[in-house]
Amino acid sequence: MELSKETIHQITTSPPQFIYCSAENCIDKDFLDMLKDDGSQLHKSVEAIVVDESHTIETWTGKRDIKGKLSKSKDRKAFREAYGKLAIIDIKGKLSKSKDRKALGTPLLALTGTADQETQTVICHNLALKDTTKFSVSPNHLNLRFSVIKVPKKQMLSQLDWIVEKIKNEGIATPKTIIFCDTMYSVAHVANYLMMKLGRQAFYPTTSKEREHCLVGIFHSVTQEKYKERIVKSLKGDGSERIIIATSALSMGVNFPDIRFIVMFGPPRDILDLHQKAGRAGHDGLSSDILIHYGQQISHVDEDVREFLKNDDCMRVAAYRIYDQDVVPLLPAHSCCGFCAASCCCDEVEGKCERVSGPYHFNLVPDDIENSCNLYRSVSEEDKCILHDALKEQQMNISSYNAVIALGSVSSHGFSEQVITDVVENCNKIFSVEDVITYSPIFSRNQAMEVLSIFSEVFNDIEEVHLISNNSLEDDSYPPFSLDQLLNSEFTDTDVDGELFDLDVID
Repeated sequence: MELSKETIHQITTSPPQFIYCSAENCIDKDFLDMLKDDGSQLHKSVEAIVVDESHTIETWTGKRDIKGKLSKSKDRKAFREAYGKLAIIDIKGKLSKSKDRKALGTPLLALTGTADQETQTVICHNLALKDTTKFSVSPNHLNLRFSVIKVPKKQMLSQLDWIVEKIKNEGIATPKTIIFCDTMYSVAHVANYLMMKLGRQAFYPTTSKEREHCLVGIFHSVTQEKYKERIVKSLKGDGSERIIIATSALSMGVNFPDIRFIVMFGPPRDILDLHQKAGRAGHDGLSSDILIHYGQQISHVDEDVREFLKNDDCMRVAAYRIYDQDVVPLLPAHSCCGFCAASCCCDEVEGKCERVSGPYHFNLVPDDIENSCNLYRSVSEEDKCILHDALKEQQMNISSYNAVIALGSVSSHGFSEQVITDVVENCNKIFSVEDVITYSPIFSRNQAMEVLSIFSEVFNDIEEVHLISNNSLEDDSYPPFSLDQLLNSEFTDTDVDGELFDLDVID
């Protein structure tokens, strides 16, 4: 039975065989008082305590700093500090000054799939474990294949085009894929891009307007429970969603049988995060791919992750050696990782790899080449002010014309304050509709064209070919959505058949 305000009386008076609870509920005063009361039925019934996903005692309580080392700072903000207070659970009813749980006689089992030596130290210390017995199993999943792709920022979104093609070609048969993003901004960025590219083909059947028929879903910490349940149901085999754009909220405590691809849209913050996300794939034992895209944005990640990303050898060994020093590359090499696959010659007769290449492809341009091809304008502060004012005027015109009410700092028509900020910050690099879409969270070609027209008026350097609209493009067959909409619901709450700005935002 799950511990909650509604069930606490039943649990404490007539304890079930198993009690499931969050860390917050577990250290609730009412529950603890009953637990420590040696006359209570609950006190007499508890035989053992199990802390699952125990690595969160470190990762969710600010115990590790940005360099991946144990933090001594008392100022680091904890995501869920209750996980660091579980040692106060005292079945004997008296707090032990030494916090030696063995002396208290209450067995405690801490479980996790991702704990390096430092994390184990944090777990033992914060759970007051002494004279522990440790059982370790290598996390080396032989069916997972890691590939690391360094991508110039301008090409990040285009690296997802293989997913677009698979949905267009395979529809409901598209292999299940999770795209992990580290910010809500990136979630909106990726979701809008895929929906813009897919249009009606984001639904199965394509004639449907129903949200449950959308092949693309969003999962984040504040997604409404009914939509979370629908996504989990789909990933377990009974539903339409095939591509889920998610935050780390979907990376722990779930068991999906047949996730074929994990895409990390940006580097994981630490090695534990890498393996928590990668661990969603291949539970059925079949070959699955872990694709990690990153650019220059690695200053915020742990040192272990930097070393992993810059590794110029087997990615499998680099990923697992922190947990298992005995990991070696797999044979045939194409089954091991992206690095080993590139040099695989398993067909000894032909001297080449016999494996059929995967559905994804990466047409990368080296940073120095890409940058040399980009146009660039010098922009003064005065120019930026003029551009900002012009964009604000356009925003007001859109809102006024469509009677759209702004929701906080983000408006429901998608032309948000964030769009204006990003466009102004990157105005020295914007010369086409594609540039507008790349450097700002706006994914309607019509709106991007309006922004580009403002650039033409302000800077007078936009080539005429970029100002010609093509209304036959399918990109605007699905309207864009704003970050505010994403926080309140899923993007599929919009009216698919509506005009560009005729959006139905759910409160």
